[in-house]
Amino acid sequence: MITNNLTNATITIPLSEGDRALAQSFAQQQLTETKTNQVYLNTLAVLAMNHYLELLGIPTNLKQSQCWSVINQFCADIADLNLPKLGFLECRPISIHQDFCQIPLEVMSDRIAYFIVQISEDRKAGKLLGFVANPQSPRITVEQLDSLDNFLIFLANYQPKIKLYQWLENQIDEQWQTLEALLLRKKLAFRHSSVTSQSLPDLVNTLYLQDELSPPSQLTATQSLEQLLNLTNNEELRWQAAEILWNLDPHNPLLNLRRILNLGAYFGGNNIGLMVGLLPKSDDQISLLFRLYCLGDRGYLPPGITLTGLDEQLNPFFEIKARENDDYIQFKCVAGFDEEFGIKISLGNTHIIKHFMT
Repeated sequence: MITNNLTNATITIPLSEGDRALAQSFAQQQLTETKTNQVYLNTLAVLAMNHYLELLGIPTNLKQSQCWSVINQFCADIADLNLPKLGFLECRPISIHQDFCQIPLEVMSDRIAYFIVQISEDRKAGKLLGFVANPQSPRITVEQLDSLDNFLIFLANYQPKIKLYQWLENQIDEQWQTLEALLLRKKLAFRHSSVTSQSLPDLVNTLYLQDELSPPSQLTATQSLEQLLNLTNNEELRWQAAEILWNLDPHNPLLNLRRILNLGAYFGGNNIGLMVGLLPKSDDQISLLFRLYCLGDRGYLPPGITLTGLDEQLNPFFEIKARENDDYIQFKCVAGFDEEFGIKISLGNTHIIKHFMT
């Protein structure tokens, strides 16, 4: 039976014999007593959370959860539950004698939220005590938990982080389309779209000379630009070379990390597109380009539409506003591994924030 403690807004979820058998089967594959107990309790916490979300009609996928991998069970202290298209919930077990839990460092990021699940002494039930969305430290006490009553509200407003590191592995959500797929090539203005076969060699040579490099003589223009992307540390030159290559060879494998998201649904009659481009660097950093386009027939952005960069605490670190007859506005930056930030697009009283993670 499910019991609901309305005072503390906790829910007790029964754990069946089959749940305990599954947890035991995972635990028996571990090499130490500590890992055996850890995996057993982690699995029960995840199963309790999974049963709860099933009752709410919220889709889950146990097999896509990271903790369902034997390798992950062996290498990490992990108790996640996959919510398709949203991400992972972390379900941390505690005993009835504990009033806090310690979140392992390996799961302190890339989580929708963190639930504390109190496992009964007989292992026949898991009580969901509440959740924390953004823990400020690895130690979470019961007093810090948000009520289950607020979870559905939180989940309805949750926007998953766009994981740009997955783009490097060609794992890109289908809503982020190529410009070619949206048939935008004739509508979008590129800085070097007017480059001709006659002017191209001189332009490539100029880019090399700007960085005091010797222009290659035995390479094609495409090969020269590809080489420049790897040779120069000047990020502006790299983006200029990328712009030209996008027009010469849109499907070039070095430049496949360019996608656009149609934001028209958020801005009424103004059909706005957010383009994100990535240029990997050799030092485990990524060069990023954020560009706003008008996707409609007018060809120009609405004056006053604003592109703002937000840090992890949602403090702005850049802001660019469209003027009359701007066909696009853009910003470039460099991000390191595991950085989180947001991009805010504002027009009048309407705004949207997209959250990113590198």
